Amino acid sequence: STDLEGSTPGRQNSNARLDNDLQAARVFLQQGGTPQPGTPLLVGATIQNAGRYPASGFSVKFYHDVNRDSILAPTELLGTITPSSVLQRRDSIQVPLTWQSPPSGLNRIAAVIEYSADERSQNNTASRELSIGFQPRALLINEIMFAPITGQAEWVELYNPGFSPVDLSNWSLSDMKDASGKFNVFSITKAPVRIAPGGFAVIGSDSSIFSSFPDLRTPSSNVSVFILNRSSLSLNNDADDVLIADLVGTTIDSVRYSSSWHNPDLTEAAGISLERINPSLPSNDRRNWNSCVNRLGGTPGHQNSIFTTTLPPQTTLSIAPNPFSPDGDGFEDFGIVSYQLPVQTARIRLKVFDSVGRLVRTLASNEFSGPTGQVIWDGLDDEKRRVRMGIYVIFLEAIDTSGGVVETAKTAAVVAGKL
Repeated sequence: STDLEGSTPGRQNSNARLDNDLQAARVFLQQGGTPQPGTPLLVGATIQNAGRYPASGFSVKFYHDVNRDSILAPTELLGTITPSSVLQRRDSIQVPLTWQSPPSGLNRIAAVIEYSADERSQNNTASRELSIGFQPRALLINEIMFAPITGQAEWVELYNPGFSPVDLSNWSLSDMKDASGKFNVFSITKAPVRIAPGGFAVIGSDSSIFSSFPDLRTPSSNVSVFILNRSSLSLNNDADDVLIADLVGTTIDSVRYSSSWHNPDLTEAAGISLERINPSLPSNDRRNWNSCVNRLGGTPGHQNSIFTTTLPPQTTLSIAPNPFSPDGDGFEDFGIVSYQLPVQTARIRLKVFDSVGRLVRTLASNEFSGPTGQVIWDGLDDEKRRVRMGIYVIFLEAIDTSGGVVETAKTAAVVAGKL
């Protein structure tokens, strides 16, 4: 029986020959090899005449079942082809269609026969899935935690730098081949998960990543988290490869990292990720990578702490609001100190002096920083006492970790209060 219910008790047999019966036998590709991303695709449907009489005046509609739910909506219609020839009984015909812009990823194509004389509609639809690869750099390896603190997870962050969503279903993550030619390959997800433009995918070896970064438990629509439930990703602490491949096995991005890419001023790199500075720059340029400067040791699902498009032309320093009044009334109680540096990474010192030059508060002491940053001053001194009303000088000193250049800047801050 070919009936959808598996049998036809009390009904005409599903394979009984009818007078008028067209059948969609299959959907196929009319060109050999793996479909290439960004190129038109020639698909076709084989239509058979299973009836007793010749058939004419029928058409074949092709659909792209976008969400693969087998419900063919009018918005998913690719085109309609109406053959001009008469299809004799027990004969078949191939109906072609050129799909101009097939998207990358796993696609389901369906062909549906429309024939007013047809006496059996159950066999009028055929479908198949097509795997179309992605362009290189459709997703980028953006951050790597290869040497976590003991008991914490290894993880890799991916970033979508383009203008179209990327479906991660059937993608894989792998590392470097060992001496025997073997390497670890991890399937990221089988389910359809789309990473939006500007979005992130975080791939963790196990759920301990949530203890280090609790916000990943409830990621936003811009962040997807995948837990592989492995003891580790087997990433070496000195050097290794990280590769991501799409559903047809094409390598989309790869990084051969080294522990020497960390900031040389770090005394201990465990628990600190390597971050990409700029997505548009090459993946394997060591100058495009450096240590995360976030206090958590990583920024999975967020913009990298050292992300830079173009460096500021000069060092700037400001505080807002200015004046501010740290009197606890809930209005302008804190001042936000903002700075910009013309360097990728630096060690910064940020201090507050009173009007006669006495040190009042140290806001940052020898801390790592990217080219921009903000620090909050609560209006207290180093002894946790509220400072008096008046004018204070905030002084910034930054030392470029790569070149040793010292940048300085200062600005005035006014602490106000109720009279």
